[in-house]
Amino acid sequence: MAQGVTYFCGVAAAIYITTSLVVAAVRWFHMCQPYDEHPEYYYPGRPYVIGVFLSSLFLIPYVIQPGSTDAWYLCRIFFLPITIFHFTILLLAYFGIVMQWRRSRASRRAKPITRLRRDLIIENQIFT
Repeated sequence: MAQGVTYFCGVAAAIYITTSLVVAAVRWFHMCQPYDEHPEYYYPGRPYVIGVFLSSLFLIPYVIQPGSTDAWYLCRIFFLPITIFHFTILLLAYFGIVMQWRRSRASRRAKPITRLRRDLIIENQIFT
């Protein structure tokens, strides 16, 4: 019975890898229509999300040999810390870039006009 459960977990890991690769490809190549003009402004964490989905590739040794204890140790040692690291980076990207918590009082006074901000200012002046 344990052998069947081990192979079932290997198949589940293969399905997880396949699904993660498909979602990473969709996330990499697809942006919805109004947001594709400035993707770095509307979705700054996109490269990090793709990295999270690609981190499932660490499960490949377990998919190839689900009965191997070495493959299981490799997955246990690397997959969980890498996943925690990626989700930490996602949270920092959201709260750091989108919410702009790190902005100090000195940087509030002098805001540099980047190319993206200049384009948004020009668009807002045209439409208002």
